[in-house]
Amino acid sequence: MVQQHWMRKPGLYGTRNQSSSNHQAVLQAFRCVALNAGNRDAHTVAETHILASLLSASRSNGAQRIFPDASLKLRDRTERSHRQALDEMLNLSANQRMTLHEFDVQNRQALGFPEYEEEVWARYEEFSAQLFDQAIPVWRDDLGASIACVHSQWDRMNKSFGRRRGCEDEKQILDILSFESKAAFHQCYSALWCELIPHLAAEQNDQAFFNSFHALWHLEQRVPCEPHPKHLLHGLVLGLHPAFGDLLSTNAGKRVVCHILESPTNKEAQERFLHAGLVSLHHYAAQRECR
Repeated sequence: MVQQHWMRKPGLYGTRNQSSSNHQAVLQAFRCVALNAGNRDAHTVAETHILASLLSASRSNGAQRIFPDASLKLRDRTERSHRQALDEMLNLSANQRMTLHEFDVQNRQALGFPEYEEEVWARYEEFSAQLFDQAIPVWRDDLGASIACVHSQWDRMNKSFGRRRGCEDEKQILDILSFESKAAFHQCYSALWCELIPHLAAEQNDQAFFNSFHALWHLEQRVPCEPHPKHLLHGLVLGLHPAFGDLLSTNAGKRVVCHILESPTNKEAQERFLHAGLVSLHHYAAQRECR
């Protein structure tokens, strides 16, 4: 048994051009933690915070076209049958395993993570420079000016490309940046939970298990690989994706999660967790199609 802590997801991402108290708290906490940690990678830290600040103004539908994570609004009876069907699928595949590489390839296939031509990425670099080159240098000393600069440039891009016919490459880039804005916010969310978990664990009897669960669920997971660590879910936190929420709501899913928490370095437990995660992602994708 573990006492689960979470933040309410409604309002966490903010709404169109509006920001909730939880949304602001995550951003402020990340900035505070980053500044207290010093200047080890100031450029990346500033870019992450600035990108995350764009989330409420970003193209939410565009981000869903990159990698869907929207909550499914199901009626109670439909939700029960949905979870029962997932539980049965997980039980039938309980002994199956999957490597990290297989999970990375197949979750893209399950939810349609796009591939882009080199020309799109070259244009992406141009857009990124326009967004960040003026904002990042002043981020530390004048946050208001930095955020205002990025939002102003984002609005110009949307008016020039996002709201006009054609401009398909430019719209794709705006979608990519919108998804990256969400991923950046998840980085901020993860940094906040790094601070919260030790304080919450101090109240628990089994602190090690509590720490393991909340670290798995609320910290963005990166797996050591060469030449760079690999993001397990493209920069997203497991606990904020509906597919993993559904996984944890089933008995079979709880068993898989329990095994990896008890033996986090056990390869079999890791690979069974990855397979269960892929099953949940496929089930989530099927439910999206049926809406």
